[in-house]
Amino acid sequence: LARLQQQIANIKTLESEIPQQPEKVNALLTLIGDKIEELITTVELAKKNKEGTALKLVMSGRGRNLYNEIKEHFDALLSMEVTYRDQLFLQLLNIEKSATMIFSVSAATSLLLLIGIMRLAYSLISQEHKTQEILRSQNEALRLKVEEKTKELAAYADELEQSNRELESFAFVASHDLQEP
Repeated sequence: LARLQQQIANIKTLESEIPQQPEKVNALLTLIGDKIEELITTVELAKKNKEGTALKLVMSGRGRNLYNEIKEHFDALLSMEVTYRDQLFLQLLNIEKSATMIFSVSAATSLLLLIGIMRLAYSLISQEHKTQEILRSQNEALRLKVEEKTKELAAYADELEQSNRELESFAFVASHDLQEP
């Protein structure tokens, strides 16, 4: 009985997430208390050699009625817990479906982002190659122009040099002619 009383005390300290379960548990504990009291009374009567009174108490059906009420309350609590468990399981399934959907959407988004990044990288690399080719072409054109201008300047420098020589020669001749009496 002491162990039973300890278990009842432990049950009273439990908390429940299921609505209305604490009231049902308290009603069940009251019925269990009544049944224990009825059993103790019957045993005490039998110990005091009052078997007839004890037998009348047993035959009154009060104990059976208490047992049936305890069973009904217990079955109702069990049904509530099964229903609650099933609700939690459905919530878990919904969460799992949602998580799967989120994972799928995330995977698809990541894949699309990766494809977009790859296309962008390809585009940038392609543009870089085009830009480098244009730069090479313009550098080559510039090099050719520089060579052409260098040749023109060299030719012009040669002409100027020739002209300077001719002018020097003319100046020398003119100077020489002017020095003669």
